[in-house]
Amino acid sequence: MTATPGNDFGTAKDIRKKLLWAVLFIVIAAASVWAVFSASKGLSLEEYKNFLRTADLLYLVLAFLSMVGFIFFEGMAVRALVKAFGYPCSIRQSLVYGASDIYFSAITPSATGGQPACAYFMVKNGIPLTATSVSLVMNLAMYTLSIITLAVISLLFNPAIFTFFRPLGKTLIVIGFGVQLALFDLFLLVLKKDRWVLKAGRAIIRFMSRLHLDRHPDKHLEKLELQIQEYKSFASIIRSHSKALWRCYLLNLLQRACQLAVTSFTYLATIAVPGETALPLSVCLSRAASLFGVQSLISIGATFIPIPGAMGVTDMMMLDGFGAIIDPERSAALVLLSRSISFYGCVILSLIIVIVTYIHLSKRKGGQTT
Repeated sequence: MTATPGNDFGTAKDIRKKLLWAVLFIVIAAASVWAVFSASKGLSLEEYKNFLRTADLLYLVLAFLSMVGFIFFEGMAVRALVKAFGYPCSIRQSLVYGASDIYFSAITPSATGGQPACAYFMVKNGIPLTATSVSLVMNLAMYTLSIITLAVISLLFNPAIFTFFRPLGKTLIVIGFGVQLALFDLFLLVLKKDRWVLKAGRAIIRFMSRLHLDRHPDKHLEKLELQIQEYKSFASIIRSHSKALWRCYLLNLLQRACQLAVTSFTYLATIAVPGETALPLSVCLSRAASLFGVQSLISIGATFIPIPGAMGVTDMMMLDGFGAIIDPERSAALVLLSRSISFYGCVILSLIIVIVTYIHLSKRKGGQTT
């Protein structure tokens, strides 16, 4: 479960692979948007434009800032753990860690590319691989716990939101809860039971050797032993820094809350309907809170879907959940707008941060060799 940057990150082969992921991402995104328009059966492109024209700019700005907060707090959570190990980590560097994790998680199936990309930049900044691995495993554990926490709180305050979904959506949410709880337990076991990690590593190396895929098993076994010793020391350090773990957990809660709040802010930005009587403020705030809760359950249900960004599945669940709170046509428009900011906008901004940082590292490396 540990993250490793990979020696081929940034090579021509790896770049081609990332381009393929990016193209696949665009194709699935286009199909998802088309599916939302088709499922609404009443929302046209012109009507969506009118929907945007009536939006309140202040709430849209708050939605955008919430999206930025999602990237920011992701990096700050990693920073809290890195600093517990005694390594320097600036806010700028932590922003890169958050952006790289978010972007590559979004474009790869089951979010498998996020942690290796984040680890790449961490190692480039002088953080040892073992400290990087333990930090990312623990951060992922706290991220998982924060998803569970917000979903449970939402259900406690408004249990009815679970009934907003069709049977498929309810099934995904129940399975999602089980998967997230199992993953959280597994993360903790990996940190506490370092012998399990060692046994698993030995088994993999021996298996690769039998298949003649590893010509130097003894060398790799020795290296594994040394890394496990480092891993054990770093794991004991992180366990002894309870404050850092709590800080990481709270920052992950803020990160998740920022992402969920985008939907609430986009709803508040678009509640004004030309020619209709304004709704009481209490009703609007109640609906915004319900949308926040619905989005938290969607995060649980869509997290384990092996599709980049869980696109399609997330949109389907959003149409169900939002449609139970506001009318179907406006719920479809709200899905498009909130996803445009919380997901697509977030991915684009993260990509820009990653590209700028990667170019900067390449120039610095080129300058050192001349």
